Amino acid sequence: MGNTINGKALVEWFKLYGGLKVDDTGFIGWSGADYIKDNFEKAKAGMWWELKAASPFKGFDLESALQRVIKEHNAVQEEIVGLTDEDKAKVKLHVNDATIQAVLKLCNFDAIIGEEEVKDDEFDNLDVEHAA
Repeated sequence: MGNTINGKALVEWFKLYGGLKVDDTGFIGWSGADYIKDNFEKAKAGMWWELKAASPFKGFDLESALQRVIKEHNAVQEEIVGLTDEDKAKVKLHVNDATIQAVLKLCNFDAIIGEEEVKDDEFDNLDVEHAA
């Protein structure tokens, strides 16, 4: 079964209901027969394949996250003209001051004030007029 999601779910099931203890090297012990007896009914009710192993941390890239928001915003700006009034009402473009301040802080804005403007062709259209 190897290091598959199903394999991880099976290991998790044995940890939860069989009292097996593991570390990075594999199984290192168990909690004893009483642990199994105490958890036997729960084990019968919860099949191992129903458990989902936790997804590994995939990291985080603030630059990419902000670029996705900008691109999505620009796409909505282009699409809003063709939307029905009902759908237009679902588009919220207002950003409150607290959110703006938080984004500026994330981007270390205070440190770049006064520096020469950096031009990025991909984001030249950010100064577009916002549709209401």
